[in-house]
Amino acid sequence: MGLGFLGLLVFFLGALHLLYPIFLQIMVAGFAVAGIYFSAFRLRALGRIRAGAWLEAALVLVFGAIIIVALVHPTRFYAALTYHLALPRQYLLRNSIVPIPSISYSYFPEIAEML
Repeated sequence: MGLGFLGLLVFFLGALHLLYPIFLQIMVAGFAVAGIYFSAFRLRALGRIRAGAWLEAALVLVFGAIIIVALVHPTRFYAALTYHLALPRQYLLRNSIVPIPSISYSYFPEIAEML
């Protein structure tokens, strides 16, 4: 259960013509709350933090910062602009997953692009 499950949920919402932004926001918020809850539960179960865990936490923070910078940086690559970002945008505009004649990849099911 994770991003694959979230991608399948978004895909099925689109197949049922229910791909509205409010449903997506509710799903992402639900997954975020569940993740925070289970993370807090695991931290409580661990009790004391071992000495090496601080190094691991620092590495996670560094890689997290790198990912955030990559996410907010605008993309200029052709495939990203014409397929990876344009196709989900068209699905959101139509509130469903439908074939789009101008984008040939719309005839293939996507899961990762739904996120």
